[in-house]
Amino acid sequence: MNRGIYSSVSSMIGLQTWLDVTTNNLANASTTGYKADGLSFTDALSQQLYANAGSGPAIGSLGSGEVPTGEFTNFSQGPIQATGNPLDVAIENNDGMFSVQTPNGVSYTRDGAFSLNQDGTLVNSSGYPVLDNTGRSISVPTGDIQISSSGELSVRTSQGVHQVAQIGVYKGAFSKLGSNLYSGTGTEALTSPKLTSGALEGSNVNAIQALTDLIKIGRLYALEQKAVTQQDTSSNKLLQAVG
Repeated sequence: MNRGIYSSVSSMIGLQTWLDVTTNNLANASTTGYKADGLSFTDALSQQLYANAGSGPAIGSLGSGEVPTGEFTNFSQGPIQATGNPLDVAIENNDGMFSVQTPNGVSYTRDGAFSLNQDGTLVNSSGYPVLDNTGRSISVPTGDIQISSSGELSVRTSQGVHQVAQIGVYKGAFSKLGSNLYSGTGTEALTSPKLTSGALEGSNVNAIQALTDLIKIGRLYALEQKAVTQQDTSSNKLLQAVG
């Protein structure tokens, strides 16, 4: 393949991947606790050039277009927004995840939109039981619920205030599973998490930046398409002239 065409096509493939990541981020700009994804790029087939048909001094390098080398997650904190719901909880820093019991095992999330199911079990927005700092589900008796800044869940009844459990906030290495859930390795419960009750953490996606990136990607893709057409036309003219 023509070197110029190869370079343009390589860039177009990278732009398509960037488009997929950006549109997914934008679609989750209002998802509670969502963490934006990003891409890292590098030159494909970077080659060192030398003068005198390769026998002279180095005169620079030539790449064959950028290709994505990996996807990463931006774990910076999103904005905390008050809701007034006593069961809504937001983590106040970048570290830590809530733990939930799913049909496929324990998973983690930053979505603190909790509620009680018909059995009085604390669950997340998908209906999965929220786990305490010992890895157990939390059953909440009837009463006025309060959640402290350290995650202590207590209930006020006619007999007084009863401490039920400490909502688990876990640190470790997290990887996205989908549906706003993460897998975790090397996880352990934080002894003194910092939480805000009656509030939720918003998505950390910068919607304006994402929209700007979409425009940029579209323009770059169109330029690469035009470059492929021009290089193909030039190659055909060269072949006709040589023929």
